[in-house]
Amino acid sequence: MGTQRRKRVKLFGGEVILSTFCHSDTLLPMDDFQKEKSFQHVNAWIREAVSALGAGQLGKARELFLKVVETAPSFADAYYNLGVICDLEKKPEDAIKFYAETLKYNPKHAECLTNMGAAHSNAGRYGIAIPFLNRAVESNPGLIQPRLNLGITHRHMEQPEKALEALKGAVSVEPRNAYALYLAGCAAQESGFSAEASRFLEQALDIKPTYTDALIVLVDVLLELEMPEHAIKVLETFIGNNPNNETAKECLRRLR
Repeated sequence: MGTQRRKRVKLFGGEVILSTFCHSDTLLPMDDFQKEKSFQHVNAWIREAVSALGAGQLGKARELFLKVVETAPSFADAYYNLGVICDLEKKPEDAIKFYAETLKYNPKHAECLTNMGAAHSNAGRYGIAIPFLNRAVESNPGLIQPRLNLGITHRHMEQPEKALEALKGAVSVEPRNAYALYLAGCAAQESGFSAEASRFLEQALDIKPTYTDALIVLVDVLLELEMPEHAIKVLETFIGNNPNNETAKECLRRLR
C-alpha cells in the first residue's frame, strides 16, 4: 500500500437487524373473559398459531392470530406476532400497523419497539426510528437488538460517535458478541478512535477467528496506526487458521 492514501472501510453493510421474537408461551388469563369457553378457545388458537409460525406456515398463523384479536382485541402479543409475520413476508408497512396496535395496548413492548424502529430505519425514516429504538432500550436494557439497530441507524445518519455510543452499550450487554464488537470497531474507526477500534476488532477476531470482515477493517486500522508489522502478523495468524481464505491472502500479498 506504500504511501498511497487508503480508502476508509465502509461501516456496516446491509440492512438494520429485525428482532423477530415471538412470545410463544404468552396466553390470556381467564379473567379477560366472562366465559371459560372463550378463554379455552383463544388459548388453543394461540398455541396452534405459534406452532404454525414455528413451522413456517405463515398464512395459517396469520388466520389464527386474526381470530385471536377479533375475540380478544386488547391482546398485544397477538398483534405483535401479526407484525412479525408481515416482516417475514417483506411487508414492512403492514407490519408497522400491527406494531402500532401492539404498542397501544403495551407501550413498553421492547421487541415490538425494536421492530418498529427497524422498519422505519429500513425505510429511511431515521428520525422516526430513533425514538422507538431508544424506548426499546429503556424498556429492556438487557436486549441487544435495539442497541445494534441504534448504532446502525446513527451510522446511516452519518453520526458515527452516536453510533459508537450505542454499540458500546451493545457490547456491554453481550461482551462476547462478535458482531457487536465488529460494529463497535467500525464506528470507532469512523469516529477517529483508531486505537479503540483495534481493540474491539481484535476481540471480535478472538471470538470468531473466521471473521473476514473484522480482519479487513482491523488491518486498515492498524495501518492508520502505522503498525504494518502487527497487521502482517494478524494476517498470518488468520491465514494459519483459515488457509483457504483468498481475501486474507491477497491482503497479505499487498502488504508485503
